[in-house]
Amino acid sequence: MNSKTLNNIAIGIILISLATVTRIIPHLWNFTAVGAVFLFSTFYFKNRNVRFLIPITIMLFSDLCLNFLNGTPSAGAGIYLCLMLYIPVSTFFIKKLKVKNVFLAGLSGSTLFFITSNFLVWIQGGGYGLGLIQTYAVAVPFYLNSILGNLAWSTVLFGLYSLSKGTVKQAPSIYTKD
Repeated sequence: MNSKTLNNIAIGIILISLATVTRIIPHLWNFTAVGAVFLFSTFYFKNRNVRFLIPITIMLFSDLCLNFLNGTPSAGAGIYLCLMLYIPVSTFFIKKLKVKNVFLAGLSGSTLFFITSNFLVWIQGGGYGLGLIQTYAVAVPFYLNSILGNLAWSTVLFGLYSLSKGTVKQAPSIYTKD
């Protein structure tokens, strides 16, 4: 195995671990690294199979851990499919690594997930008898946490990546030599 392959394996394991841990530790609802890891892994890994493998592995592994630790049921196939929408979002928005692109991808990913997952909740009768609009209204706090989680964790992941590549520009000094 060459060093690039080993590096990709290590990055994959780190991403899976990070997203899993942020789902297991106590957190605000939907404030996890999962969306950001989907965005980053789609940007980072050029192999299309790996782009799908990393996110699916994250969800399966973290669901197993959650079920083992506290009996939480699996997220389910519908949620998995909704999360997969992050992949084309990342592909569309993050062609070049820029803060604006990552921000738009995080916001768009959260929005698509919010729209599709809550539609599924409503259509499957999980809206607690509420209409579609009420189902969305009840889910707004989760949506806001999802946006904040995506932005925070995307800042960490893409920021560390930029630092590792030396692409972060140094801010000008506010101090002058007298």
